[in-house]
Amino acid sequence: MATTATAVVLLAAGGISTAGASAQSHATSHSTKLTKVTVTLALDPPKMIFMGFWVAQQEGFFARNGLNVTLMPEQGGVQAARAVAAGDAYFEAGGTDAIAAAYAQAGNLEAIWSYGGDDLSLVADKSITSIAGLKGKTIGAGDATGPAFELGEIAIRNSGISTHDVKVAVLNGRPALVGAMAAGAIQAAAFHVDDGLTLMSKDPNVHILASFAKEVPQYWYGAVGIPVSYGKKHASTVVAFLESMIEAQRWMYTHRTQTINLSVKYTGEAPAIVAKSYDFLTANKLWSTGVGMTDAQVSYTLTQYKDNGIIPTIPKATDIFNQTFIKAALAKVGG
Repeated sequence: MATTATAVVLLAAGGISTAGASAQSHATSHSTKLTKVTVTLALDPPKMIFMGFWVAQQEGFFARNGLNVTLMPEQGGVQAARAVAAGDAYFEAGGTDAIAAAYAQAGNLEAIWSYGGDDLSLVADKSITSIAGLKGKTIGAGDATGPAFELGEIAIRNSGISTHDVKVAVLNGRPALVGAMAAGAIQAAAFHVDDGLTLMSKDPNVHILASFAKEVPQYWYGAVGIPVSYGKKHASTVVAFLESMIEAQRWMYTHRTQTINLSVKYTGEAPAIVAKSYDFLTANKLWSTGVGMTDAQVSYTLTQYKDNGIIPTIPKATDIFNQTFIKAALAKVGG
């Protein structure tokens, strides 16, 4: 799998408890005039790992914290990054590679929270039984960068074969990837949990070859990023946003039916697929309810990005991930 540097990105892309009472406690702490906030997200339609944003909006967590939030799903991390660069959004949620690239170029974007853990798996033809078995095969990728691409490269290197031993076909979106697998043009591809389950329900000849969370557990998967200047000017808004997200994602763990119904509506996936995905995400605690990552994960991932040419040097974890806002939010909501 050949490495590709992200060269043109300017701005990028604990305990679980019921949050209803906590969210209600904020209802009278803000004026009735809501602060407008726009959030751009890396996938359209959204995958279930992103559902906390829709829950926070639809279940009123944003509003109770004084925010009027518009969600802007994009086709991928690059598009989400460009929306922030163009000033169309203040917050971006997606892969950490875009944040790292933006920081390396101009130091004008910082990560403030990790919204979720790694739910990506490598789905392959059943004739392939190990990652090393991908030697000489073709892997489909939705983009020539991003977490799926980077995790694929790391997993391949860890298996003992070279990334040059595997071909890559960059295809746009799940329909193209699924079609290419059905036609035999590619033999494997990385999918989010709901995408992978949908594919396997339709094609009995594929299976989960590897879970990236197990293959590369120290990888920093995804984050919310903001322009540094925005955080300095609007710290209270950033904290309110994170309060809302923590409350919403804690709520999701205790409101299975409601979360599944919202997920069916916004992801467009079949109810049975969504239910299985929900159970997988909750069992593995992949929706963050705290800080969501460690400095060690950040440092490891930045080292990988340097090796892959995404960033020229490795910044300190504390430089690229500003924990000030999430710690302030957690002090308010508890945890």
